[in-house]
Amino acid sequence: MKLQLLIASGDKNYADRLSSGFSQKYEEKANDLCEVSLCSTAKALEDALTLHRFDAALIEPLLLSGEADLSSVRLPLLLVDEGETVPAAYAGFGSVRKYQRATSLVGDVLELYAKIAPSASSKAGRARITSVYSPAGGTGKTTVALAYAAAQAAVGRAVTYFPLEPFSSVAVYFATTGRSFSTVLGYLDEGNPELQLQGIRQKDDATGISYFCPPDTYDDIAILTVKNITDLIGALLKSTDELVIDLPTACDTRTRAVLEHSERVLLVTDGSRTSGVKLEQFIAQHNVFEDIRYKTTIVANKGAAVPPAGVPAVTLPFVPPRGAEANELALIKALSAYSFEG
Repeated sequence: MKLQLLIASGDKNYADRLSSGFSQKYEEKANDLCEVSLCSTAKALEDALTLHRFDAALIEPLLLSGEADLSSVRLPLLLVDEGETVPAAYAGFGSVRKYQRATSLVGDVLELYAKIAPSASSKAGRARITSVYSPAGGTGKTTVALAYAAAQAAVGRAVTYFPLEPFSSVAVYFATTGRSFSTVLGYLDEGNPELQLQGIRQKDDATGISYFCPPDTYDDIAILTVKNITDLIGALLKSTDELVIDLPTACDTRTRAVLEHSERVLLVTDGSRTSGVKLEQFIAQHNVFEDIRYKTTIVANKGAAVPPAGVPAVTLPFVPPRGAEANELALIKALSAYSFEG
C-alpha cells in the first residue's frame, strides 16, 4: 500500500521542505509507503483534484476556490498557521499546524489517516521474524536481540526491533522523545495500524535499528491478546526486512504463539547456574522446545560455555567496558560484529 499525498502551498520552498520530510521518513526501500504530489497555485490544485484521487491532502486555505472539489480526497486537511482562523466555508475540515517540525507533522497526518483508512490486508509480508527468548532473566537477552538487529542493519537490511517485555528497556539504548507505542493500540480493531506504526516509528542512526518509544503503562503491553500481537506483527511485516521480537521470560500462550510464527529463534543463556538450570528445564519439560528445535540457535552470552542441546550454537564474548564513553550502545555495536550463525 502506498499513501497518495497532495501538498498544496503557495510557498514552494515550504512545500519542498515538507515533501522532503515525508520522503526522508520513508527513504528506506521497505518503507516506501508515501507518494507526494505538489502544487503551488489554485489552478494547479483544481487540476490535481480533477485528475487524481488522493488519500490525504495538505492544503493552504488561500489556494481553495469554488472549483476545488475535495470529494476525491479521503482525508483533506488544511495547513494553518498557529492562531489562524479557518474560513467558514471549510470549517468542517480537519487541520494541522503548518509551521512545525516536518517529522512531527508527518506523524500527525498518518495518525489522522490511520483512523479512517481501510484495514490493511492480513496477508503476511516478506519480512523474516527472529524471536529472542530466554527462560531466565539477566542473561543479556535484550543486548543480544539488539546486537543481532544491528548486525542485520549493517548488511543493508531494514530492521525493526519490537519488544514484548512488560517493562521496556528501549530508553536504555535509544532516544525516546517520539510518540509512545501506546498511541497505536487504539487502531488494532479498526482503522489502519500499519500506517500508524509508520508514523510513530523511530530510527537510531548509530545502529540503523528502527524501534518504538515505550508504552505509557505496564498494562498497555500486559493486556495484549494473542490476536492483538498477531495483528501488530502482521502490520510490521509489511514495512521491514527483519522483525526482531524481544520476548519476556514467561513462556505463556503469547510467547508460544510468537515462537511458532518465527522463522528463527535465538535462545539466550549465560554462565550463571540459574540460567543453566532454567534452560535445562525449558528444554526438558516444555514441548514447545521440540516444536522450535529445528529453527533454534542457542546464544551463549558473556563468554559462557555452550550447553548440550543438540541445536546450533554460538558464543558471544564478555565485552568489558572500555573508557569513559563505554555504554550499552557501544556494547551492542561491539557484539554485532560477531556471527550469529551457529
